[in-house]
Amino acid sequence: MEIKPIRISNDAGLQREIEAMKNVFGIVDEWEQRVDNLKKLQQMAQMGLHQSFPNFINYLKDLQDALSAQVRHQLSRQKILH
Repeated sequence: MEIKPIRISNDAGLQREIEAMKNVFGIVDEWEQRVDNLKKLQQMAQMGLHQSFPNFINYLKDLQDALSAQVRHQLSRQKILH
């Protein structure tokens, strides 16, 4: 799936985008959507959103638990498969 260019014009839009990602990271079986969200995060970083939106780093911190849970789940899943 191709990631559409992200257009964020204000802090509220950025916060909505991060919250939507957080919700997807919490869904166990949505691996493609999780990968797409990681690509979006990469795109956001490459766009320099941290320079335009001072709260960007704080919003990323909000994703920390969801991302950590994803990594733990994937490691557990791989361990079971091997």
